[in-house]
Amino acid sequence: MFHKFLDDTSKIALPEQLNCPTNYTPHPLARMAARQLMRYLEGKTEWAQELQNGKMFGVLVVEKDGELGFLAAFSGNLDGKSCIDYFVPPIYDCQDPQGTFKREERNISIINHNIDNEEHSIARSDAQQNIQKLLLERDNAIAAGKEIIKRKKAEREARRKEMLTAEDEAKLIRESQYEKAELHRLKLSYNTKINEAQERLQHIDNEIQKLKNERHRRSIILQRWLFSQYVVTNGLGASRTIGDIFRLGLHRDPPSGTGECAAPKLLQFAIRNNLKPISLAEFWYGNSPRGVVRQHGAFYPACHQKCEPILGFMLEGINHDADKRFERNTDALEIIYEDANMLAINKPSGLASVDGNETADSAERRISRYLGREGHFVVHRLDMETSGVLLAAKDERTFSALRAMFEQHKISKTYIAIISGNIANNEGVINIPIRPDLNDRPRQMVDSEHGKQAVTKYRVLERMDGYTRVEFQPLTGRTHQLRVHSVVGLGYPIVGDNLYGSNNGKRLMLHAEQIAFIHPITNQKLVISCDAPF
Repeated sequence: MFHKFLDDTSKIALPEQLNCPTNYTPHPLARMAARQLMRYLEGKTEWAQELQNGKMFGVLVVEKDGELGFLAAFSGNLDGKSCIDYFVPPIYDCQDPQGTFKREERNISIINHNIDNEEHSIARSDAQQNIQKLLLERDNAIAAGKEIIKRKKAEREARRKEMLTAEDEAKLIRESQYEKAELHRLKLSYNTKINEAQERLQHIDNEIQKLKNERHRRSIILQRWLFSQYVVTNGLGASRTIGDIFRLGLHRDPPSGTGECAAPKLLQFAIRNNLKPISLAEFWYGNSPRGVVRQHGAFYPACHQKCEPILGFMLEGINHDADKRFERNTDALEIIYEDANMLAINKPSGLASVDGNETADSAERRISRYLGREGHFVVHRLDMETSGVLLAAKDERTFSALRAMFEQHKISKTYIAIISGNIANNEGVINIPIRPDLNDRPRQMVDSEHGKQAVTKYRVLERMDGYTRVEFQPLTGRTHQLRVHSVVGLGYPIVGDNLYGSNNGKRLMLHAEQIAFIHPITNQKLVISCDAPF
């Protein structure tokens, strides 16, 4: 499982420390290992279809007895297996057909089969049809009864125009009362039959619900048992289950599939076999899954939902680069516009717009220090990696007015970006709906059914050697809209985008260059600009 480099590495300097798995630029050695692994995958014709569908792989450059090499891993399973020669083993082999997990999974599958049989049984179908039949019969009978009452009432009204005795009037009243009582008895009769039929259906559905409850109970027990089998070790020699890591740190159970990604597998093998980790990288191989933004051969950070908590524990005791996105930065504000009601700053790349759970610094915090008071000031957001014009209000009236203007699309924004490729058209409109990837936040995904409308106008400003300088005008304000539209709509990621492309730059080359609107207090038109630093 320790693979020697086929290419010469003698002229490549080793990094001083292991890179941060969740925010990194791939080291040349990691890129070389990835290329060697891709050549290996290209020769595995028996996996061709599965690989074409797309899969995440990882490489970890390591030192073994003074010799440089690398380990390889895949996320999830490959060819229906967890253990395959050439790749490091899983943290726990849940695919062992004779293992506890697979045995209980088969038991749960039997429950699923029983649920399906009950839901589609003849008895349940007959019960449903009987209810529908009785409901239709009742409605028709009631309608017919009401029609008779209406006709008889008209006849009685006609008779009342004649000279009637008191006894005749009393008889007409009794007839009316009898007809209404008959209709009431008809309703009660049908309601009794319908209730009995519904009870028979409910009895069947109760049995189905018992099976579903049993499935749910056993699934939770199995999932928690499974996470107790995934034991990881850190650089200090301490071991902990991934279930405990999540419950102690995040107070919740791990998401399904946690522990099956490439990065934890690689670190686990290196730590337990006394191999020195040098550089880690994960890359996508094959086509992009439906709705998910992935590019063949592009490098991606470890996922935040599943891997970040595990890797945080495993990296204890290992000399590694911290995630610089969350380091405190107290640089002064660069104010580019200010009046009595608002101000605009040039937010630097790497600074969060507002405070978050993992941020020690933000534009809003700096604005708060500048204004000398606590509060909410920032009226819209830029991604942490995006630089440029960020607008803030000094008072509640202005804040509310500007927020409403953003929501009503009365504020126009212009962005400048460098795209990693040559775009075919000079201008156009991208209309692709997106939504959050619930299994891998903060990434967004394309979803034509459940996604929100996202529209972006673009215009090519300059064509360079393999790159394109583009002006974006978002007509909607979805999270990561420009980053996703660049990849899916234009076919290439923005330079430096480590979420949807390849982190091939020192920063994300996306800058909010201009914002234009009518001042909500003075009613004057404002155009606030800040040139892109690239």
